[in-house]
Amino acid sequence: MHQKFVLTWMMSIRRLQSRSVSRGFLNLRMHEDSFNLIAPREDFEYVTTLSLCCPVDQNRAKARYANGLLKVEAPFKDLMEDAVKVQIN
Repeated sequence: MHQKFVLTWMMSIRRLQSRSVSRGFLNLRMHEDSFNLIAPREDFEYVTTLSLCCPVDQNRAKARYANGLLKVEAPFKDLMEDAVKVQIN
């Protein structure tokens, strides 16, 4: 049985801004090997892109923003999921 591992990334948006940001202004986009976050403010726009060490299932990613903290979770992909069994003679 495979153990499921999940990438968890948290960031304090409050540190970037003098007041809390509304969820509607956060833009988070993911690929299997990276993600991009944009958090705009009146006087500047915070942008970050992070590369991940292993591919994640971006379609099953979840993000939650509460009390100035953004939490992103995405399960790592099973790299052997589509593997073909090779017969050993």
